[in-house]
Amino acid sequence: MDPEETVFERALRRIRENEARILQQRALIDRLEQLRQEHLLPEARRILTMMESNQRLFSEQLRVFNQDPPGKA
Repeated sequence: MDPEETVFERALRRIRENEARILQQRALIDRLEQLRQEHLLPEARRILTMMESNQRLFSEQLRVFNQDPPGKA
C-alpha cells in the first residue's frame, strides 16, 4: 500500500479490484456452462451474487463518503 494513498483512493482501488474479480467470476461461470459442469454452477452463481451485492454496497459507501468526507464541518 502506498503511504501517500488517501482513504478515498484506497477505497476506489479496492472497488476497481473487486470489479475485476467479478468479471473473472462471470468468465468462470461461462466456462463452467461450456464444460457442462452444472453441479458447480449454483455455487458459482451464489458467489457472483454476493460479490455484486458487495460491490453495490462499496460503491454506495464511497459515494456517501465522497459527498461528506470525514473532517468536513
